Amino acid sequence: MSFRSRLVIGGLIVALIPVLLLGLLVRGQGVGRLSQANTQRMAERAERLTVAWASAAEALGERLETLGALLAEENEVRVALRTAQGQALQDAVTRYANSSGLGVACVLDRTGTILAASHFPGDAGRRDPVLASLADHRGLPVVTTLSLPAYDATVLARARRIAVAGIEVIVIVAEELPALGLVPAGAELALVAVAEGGAPGTERVVGDGIAIGDGTG
Repeated sequence: MSFRSRLVIGGLIVALIPVLLLGLLVRGQGVGRLSQANTQRMAERAERLTVAWASAAEALGERLETLGALLAEENEVRVALRTAQGQALQDAVTRYANSSGLGVACVLDRTGTILAASHFPGDAGRRDPVLASLADHRGLPVVTTLSLPAYDATVLARARRIAVAGIEVIVIVAEELPALGLVPAGAELALVAVAEGGAPGTERVVGDGIAIGDGTG
């Protein structure tokens, strides 16, 4: 190779080095902007989901309070609880679920025996300690699996022990996650509990579900 050829090749190499460096710099900046935009989108999506979960939990809490007040106010319901007889309790629970658009509303006695259930009208008299255990979380929103007439559904539920006519009962309200707009209909769910402000492993699991919140309420 002649000296002139070597000079030409060397010049080309020297000229290409800044171009290559500029290309790497532009590529790095592009990747950084793309990563930043993706992180921003994920943060916005997480914020929307957080707001949606909080809104759904609050709505269920209001329905739980309303159901408790309804049971306490209806004289026929109080009589049915005292005598453990009559259709008034089942009628009241079914009527409330239908009028409010609620998927599940049910009442159990303190031992976990179902007294009335909007989603299973014929379930009265069956003891369900797992369902009753939802009340141990004192109204805290809980994601769990609930048996419906046609299938098992993943629901967001709230439950509390209250006194009606001097008798302790457990009231429960629940709704399927897709109906609350929390997940797409037909989506497969993978639920992960993450403790905030506490040590890892402090999440509380209820049956097949996860209690959400800090345990106060």
